[in-house]
Amino acid sequence: MWERVTLTSAGDPLPDGLDPAHIEAVESALVPLQGEVARRVDLGRLKLAAVSIPDDPDHVFYVFPGRDGPEVLPIWSRRRSLRVAAVVAGVVVLVLLVVALV
Repeated sequence: MWERVTLTSAGDPLPDGLDPAHIEAVESALVPLQGEVARRVDLGRLKLAAVSIPDDPDHVFYVFPGRDGPEVLPIWSRRRSLRVAAVVAGVVVLVLLVVALV
């Protein structure tokens, strides 16, 4: 599930486990400007894990908390995406050659 946090001042504690780049971005967003009355930052984050299985190198599995327990979303790995792109590019080149010869 999404974790939602609302911050209203530069002294508000940030959620645990944020990446240093995200901490810097949030802290800079909370710095008050001259003449500003109020500021509010809403953070939403989803904790997930990327899992690679050696027996299935064509997929990366993303695991995240769901309503009824962990949910798993399989996504094509970079390796498989590149293979598919190479096949599509090869087919396009063949079609262009056939059209050029006709």
